[in-house]
Amino acid sequence: MKMPKNSTGSITSTSRIGDSKTAQAYEGLDEKQKLEYWSIADVVDGLEKYYNHRCPTGDFLRAVLENDFLHAFNRADLNNTRHMDKIAKYVYNHLPTECYGSKEKVRNWLSGGNNGK
Repeated sequence: MKMPKNSTGSITSTSRIGDSKTAQAYEGLDEKQKLEYWSIADVVDGLEKYYNHRCPTGDFLRAVLENDFLHAFNRADLNNTRHMDKIAKYVYNHLPTECYGSKEKVRNWLSGGNNGK
């Protein structure tokens, strides 16, 4: 599915990424990355809230962040199941290793540890 572009050629908001919170999560991405991660816009929004504001996630994203993909697949909806590779790639490429990879790292991040972001 093609994403709509405005007169400058930039990707415009759609119902999928149209809310301002999700649009903020996409600010640091180039056009190619926006297209790549468009199908997981809601997940990107949740991951950005987790990273930037240390907001707890739902069970699915928590399992992903804890590197527990058995439980992540069990908790994923159809879209997230289809795009699990993109979700893992986003975490790996866009989040610091201090905030994901194990239960301890996630717990520490949410409790305010690793303040050096």
